Amino acid sequence: MLYRITSSFRSHSAFIVALAMVVGTPAVGIASLIGDEVNFQCTNCGPRTNDDFVVVEGASELSLFNQLEIDVEAETLRVDWIFTSSSIISDLNLVWSDLDWVGSPGEIVGVHVDPTSTWGLGATVSFTADSVTLTNNNDRTVIPGDFWMARLEVNHSVPEPSTYAMAAAALAGLVLIKLRRRVG
Repeated sequence: MLYRITSSFRSHSAFIVALAMVVGTPAVGIASLIGDEVNFQCTNCGPRTNDDFVVVEGASELSLFNQLEIDVEAETLRVDWIFTSSSIISDLNLVWSDLDWVGSPGEIVGVHVDPTSTWGLGATVSFTADSVTLTNNNDRTVIPGDFWMARLEVNHSVPEPSTYAMAAAALAGLVLIKLRRRVG
């Protein structure tokens, strides 16, 4: 009798393992900021800004004072200068916050300034798990058409397989063994 249970288990072990993997593996989508509601602040602009907007793909979400456009994409932040002045506020401080990921939870673990940016390469960039701050460090010169862009490095948490799903798969395997034993 022990031989029959062992041989039955061997014949179904691949199925049991596959079932446990399928049932116990969480569905993880592609995470993105598209569709997220984000807060943007220029903390020393006159007047100070504090705007919420929903991130849309392929378009700037915010235009400030007819001088700069703010664009957020799936994992990038961008500032475009569109005005004709050649001087800006010293220590301009721009803050993107409430950066929540649609599709999979995550937290910012790095910000990489695009080397093709034409402004702000010497700026200070700091971040938390859900915000990015850009301070231009007394660089007052800007040319219309200048831009700053950064790619966000994000750690997306992936949940561990559920204990209940694993237990259900094991229980299903035991039921299969029992049924096989009754039929055989």
